[in-house]
Amino acid sequence: MVLRLQMAHQGVGATWTGTTTMTAVTARQACISSAAVEIDFAEDFEQLVWRIPKGKLEQKLALMTGRPIGYALDFAPSLDLSTPQGIALKSVFDCLVQAAQTTPEPAASPVVVELEQAFIALFLSTVDHTGRALLEREAAGAAPWQVRRAESHIEANWDKPITIEDLASVAGTSSRSLFRTFKESRGCSPLDFVRRLRLDHAKRMLDKPDTVTTVTDVAFACGFGDLGRFARNSSEPLASDLPPSWRATAPPPMALQTRPMTASPP
Repeated sequence: MVLRLQMAHQGVGATWTGTTTMTAVTARQACISSAAVEIDFAEDFEQLVWRIPKGKLEQKLALMTGRPIGYALDFAPSLDLSTPQGIALKSVFDCLVQAAQTTPEPAASPVVVELEQAFIALFLSTVDHTGRALLEREAAGAAPWQVRRAESHIEANWDKPITIEDLASVAGTSSRSLFRTFKESRGCSPLDFVRRLRLDHAKRMLDKPDTVTTVTDVAFACGFGDLGRFARNSSEPLASDLPPSWRATAPPPMALQTRPMTASPP
């Protein structure tokens, strides 16, 4: 069974489940459904629809909590996007959409893969569902060897998509336990460590460019799909440390074209 999350891009719509349950789709409210639905479109209504098999959500929750989910998750039909949690979720969703639109081969992009996994985790932590109690329990700590194993995996796979759940699986613990202990022992989260390692590789490439090197090439090679963020994170080498002759031929970081957003069918 597939879960649908509908977010309005413009205008107002309504989703009917059966003959009596109606959920408005507006700038302040999203709709969540998995059964057959009917959608009323206002003349100017456009929406973005995110779909995911419910089984993947249950697997994600099990990885986050370190506990098997022995039942099907049921979700509340509406999501308030005006709360701090809802605003954060919408912000990550917008980043995911932009990354997918502006990244070549988004399905293979570390940025898109990792953003979607972050979005799924935030979705499960924000939406009302029958597994929320599992997330409210305090996470146990991971062992030092599990942190070292996760760190080694990052160092060996820095140029590939890496999610906190991947690292938890490699380390043999839950994602929340790994996150907690990694941050306590290393001073940063696992994904911050991934970002720093990628930036280190990017700076090395920028320090020794060849005749065809561009900022875009380096950013994508090192797993950065958002060139503006890449420029901010590596502002010193981009602004002052590059050879003048190479810098003059490199395209500006924000030269990437963005395709217009279009509505997705239900």
